[in-house]
Amino acid sequence: MPDALCAANSTDCRKEAEMSKQKYTILYARLSRDDGEDSISNSIKNQQQLLQDYADRNNLTPCKFIQDDGFSGSNWNRPGWQELMSEVDAGRVQSIIVKNLDRIGRDYLRVGLLLEQLRDSQIPLIAISDGIDTSRGDDDFTPFRAILAEWYARDTSKKIRAVFKSRMEAGYHCSGSIPYGYLHDPDDRQKWLVDEQAAKTVRRIFQLVIEGSGVYQIAKILEREKVLIPTAHWEAIGEMGNVRHEYQNQYMWRGGVVSNILKREEYMGNKVLKKSYSDNYKQKKRKDTPTDERLVFEGAIPQIVDEETWRNAQRLRRTVRRPAKNREPPYRLTGLLYCADCNSKMTHDRSVDSREGRKSKNEYLCSNPSAAAMSLTD
Repeated sequence: MPDALCAANSTDCRKEAEMSKQKYTILYARLSRDDGEDSISNSIKNQQQLLQDYADRNNLTPCKFIQDDGFSGSNWNRPGWQELMSEVDAGRVQSIIVKNLDRIGRDYLRVGLLLEQLRDSQIPLIAISDGIDTSRGDDDFTPFRAILAEWYARDTSKKIRAVFKSRMEAGYHCSGSIPYGYLHDPDDRQKWLVDEQAAKTVRRIFQLVIEGSGVYQIAKILEREKVLIPTAHWEAIGEMGNVRHEYQNQYMWRGGVVSNILKREEYMGNKVLKKSYSDNYKQKKRKDTPTDERLVFEGAIPQIVDEETWRNAQRLRRTVRRPAKNREPPYRLTGLLYCADCNSKMTHDRSVDSREGRKSKNEYLCSNPSAAAMSLTD
C-alpha cells in the first residue's frame, strides 16, 4: 500500500508540474463607457465569441479568456489586465488575441513598450480587426494605430470634461460623493437632505472647537462617546447598499476625518463645485482648485452650521490655544477677540500679579507690542 500511495502521489505531482508549464492563448476583451455607439459590437460577449472563433480556426488552443468590463483604456490598473501580465511574467502565455489594438489600451507609449516586451518574450500579439499578427513580422502601421487610439481617449476626455464643466456652472453635482451629515434625496439625487443624526455630530464637532478642543481631542471624545465613524454610520442606516466593511473599532475617529469635516463649506448651506482638477486624463491624482476658482452657490443646500459658527471655527483652528498651567481649558473667547486699534489678536493673560498679593490676572491684551506701547503712551 505505501508503494502504491507513493506512486499515486508521484503521478499527481507530475500532472501538477505539467499543468504549471501549460501555455495558453489569452483571449482578452475590454469594454468601457468610452466606447459609446460601438458598445454593442464591442460587448464582452461579442468580443469573446469573435476571439474564440479565431483561435479555433487557427488551432491556437488551449485558450484562457480574461476580461475587463467597465474599465477605460487609459486605466492600466485594470484587474483583468494585471492578471494577463502576471500570466506573461509566469511564462504561461503562448499568444494573445484581442479584437483590435485599442482593447489593450489607449496610450501609444505603453502599447509600444508592451509590443517590445512581447517581442522579446516571443509571444505573438494578434489584433483581429486591425489585421495585426506580430508572428508574421512587424506592421509599420501599428504605432500609428496606437497613436490614433490615444487621440481618441484624449478627445473623449476633453468632451467629458467640457460636459462636466457646463453642468457644474449650471449648479449640478458631477460626483456621487456627499459630506457626512447629508443624504441624497431619493427622488432627486441632485438634492441633499439633512441626516439629523449625523448633523448632530457635525454641530457638536464645531462646538467643541469653539470650546477649545483640537481635532485629536475631539476624535477621542467622539470615540469615548461611541459615535459611529462616517462610513459605519452610512452602513448602519443603509446608505451603502450591500457594501460592508470590517472594522477593528467602528467608533475610532481620526483627527484627519474631524479636520476634513471642519473644512467643508457645505455645512453653511453653500454648494461648492469644481473643488479639484487633473491636468490631463492620464493623471489620476487630482489637485485642489484654488479657492477663488471654485464655483460656490450660496444657500443652495440645507444649512447644518450657521455661518458665524463656521467662520469662528476656522479662525480658532488657526489660533494656538494653550491650556493654562493649572490645567484649566483655554478661555472660550481666545481667538475671537481682536484689537480695536490695530486689528491684532488679543491674548488672554493669566499670569500672577505679585503687586496685588499674587492675584491671578484674567484679562486680554493686544498681541502687537508696538500697538500696546502706543496705547499706554496715549
